[in-house]
Amino acid sequence: MRWKMNTMQNHHPESLSVAKDFFEEQGLSFPFIPSAELSSITQVQEGIFSSRPDPEPIYNILQFVQEVLSHPVDDYCMFGFAGHGINSWAMHYYLVKKNLGAFIQLPFGGAMITDEEAVKTRINGTFQSVQYIAESIANAGHAHLLSPEKRLIIIESDFYGKGWGWIEGYPGVIDKDQWHTEEPILLNALCSIPSKDNKNKQ
Repeated sequence: MRWKMNTMQNHHPESLSVAKDFFEEQGLSFPFIPSAELSSITQVQEGIFSSRPDPEPIYNILQFVQEVLSHPVDDYCMFGFAGHGINSWAMHYYLVKKNLGAFIQLPFGGAMITDEEAVKTRINGTFQSVQYIAESIANAGHAHLLSPEKRLIIIESDFYGKGWGWIEGYPGVIDKDQWHTEEPILLNALCSIPSKDNKNKQ
């Protein structure tokens, strides 16, 4: 599988447009970005975009997870393509908000990938699922069904593991009995979010 890349400069004044063009060239849907983050999106590296300044390398997914567990982190959205070697390449999508930390790292562009359309379909579906989760979290907060101290942590990585769970306070500790790894990860996490129909307050 070959991926397409334009020559782009860091911190382009039209970074959002560059990002949209990049995803269109890859044949991928553009990931959901909360409206509050749109104006802050910059190209921090070729093919990588973020609303937070000077982020760590995007491939180090566990470092980003540990960060939101250990202390409060300002809301941000970060996404893009990165990897190393022959087959350790992935499309990344990190969305951190008050009650949510979603960390997605799915194979994309590796030499061993044979079904490009299946890969793209999975990535596009994952982007959509994270949007549903973010919107459901926001609705639960507005309906006072979600404690401000509660955070839903989601990891979907074919390289470093998968799972989801609710944590509270800092430093946050993911109890192994409350860390769920049953597939489908994103759907199960979505179903755990309280709503008017499911009033199990978190």
